[in-house]
Order: sequence, then structure tokens, then C-alpha cells
Amino acid sequence: MFFEKDIDIPANTARIAPVTVRLRLKVGIIHYVAVQFPKGCAGQVHIQLFEGGNQVFPTTPGTSIKSSGFIVDWSDANPVQKGGTLWLIKGWNVSSENPHTVSVRFAILEEDKLFPLWRMFKSITAFLRLFRKRPEGE
Repeated sequence: MFFEKDIDIPANTARIAPVTVRLRLKVGIIHYVAVQFPKGCAGQVHIQLFEGGNQVFPTTPGTSIKSSGFIVDWSDANPVQKGGTLWLIKGWNVSSENPHTVSVRFAILEEDKLFPLWRMFKSITAFLRLFRKRPEGE
């Protein structure tokens, strides 16, 4: 599964009032993330990714991803819990002249494709628990 979201960031967008885009991701494992900065950003456009209220990327709180004409990408193994999770993409632009559009991409391995053996193991374990010998008085 692949999610992509563009975030339009006007010139003079302050860090204390970033553009914030909400994205609900499906249950699974985020295995790849990419943030594409257009040419001309000159390191003045910043992006942070949050899961719920917690900063996830970059992992150091308070830091941001920035670049120009480059795709910053990485492999990961970040689980998205049942019911999906609300992700926030926050961006600001210290340039006084140009707005920019940054693309954020997530690749997710769906739970049913990732864990078929694990699910089978859990089902068998639950079934066998039905037949375990219980201590008296239970």
C-alpha cells in the first residue's frame, strides 16, 4: 500500500505556526518513507512527521527534515496500530519569497500480508487454550 500527500507551504510560514496536513494511514508496518523537496528550497523549507502528538521523523524531537531538489528517504519498521493512526505532516518555510510544495510518501506492508504465519500461530494458541487443564477452583 502506498500513500502520498503533497503539502503546500507558503513563503514566510513560521515554525510556530506551521502548515499542518492530516493523514490517516491503514494498519500495517511503515517500511519506507520519502520526503521530496523541489529545487529552489535552499534548505529553507522544513518538514516534521508526527504520529498522534509525538514526533516520529526525524526521531530527534524539535529537529526537521530540509533539503533542496532532493528526495530524503529511508527504510523503517514503524507499526500503524489497529483502527489506523492519524499522522500529521508539519511544514514551514523561512523563505520570504517563494512558496513550495513538498511531497511525503509512505509505503506500508498490510498486516494480513505481513503476518499470516503469526496470525495462524495466534489462532492455534487460542484454540489450544480452550483445552488446557485448569486448576481446581478456577
